[in-house]
Amino acid sequence: MSVRLPRIYRRIIVSGYTLWAPWYLEDDGASVAQPADFARNKFFQYAFRTETGADFDVYLFARRRDREDFAFFSVAPDGSIEDSTYTVHLSFSGKFEFYKGALRRPASGEEVTLRKWLCGTLEDIEEDLLHDGEDLD
Repeated sequence: MSVRLPRIYRRIIVSGYTLWAPWYLEDDGASVAQPADFARNKFFQYAFRTETGADFDVYLFARRRDREDFAFFSVAPDGSIEDSTYTVHLSFSGKFEFYKGALRRPASGEEVTLRKWLCGTLEDIEEDLLHDGEDLD
């Protein structure tokens, strides 16, 4: 099965909206034009499932440069990549570490979509810009 990344994510990348520092999007124009590369994602998917106890798969789409924070799309049982996202701090310890218990899929309407995730990153961007050491005045 040929699985595509969510349409809005592909459009963001292709349109050049890729500067979300301190977050880095994992894909570029060439990779979003291709089917999702699940082989590239296995290491992060394993860490996510192990540390959170999640009973579903994910696909890495962003990472934060100054922490071990990662953002993932959820993968549906049929293998398609969904627009719902999860942001977690991974330690790569190889053991369960999620402090709230095993992570489960949110109920419909409660998920954090890519749009909501991008809105949330604006606070990170503002903080990053204010602490970059340069004054524009």
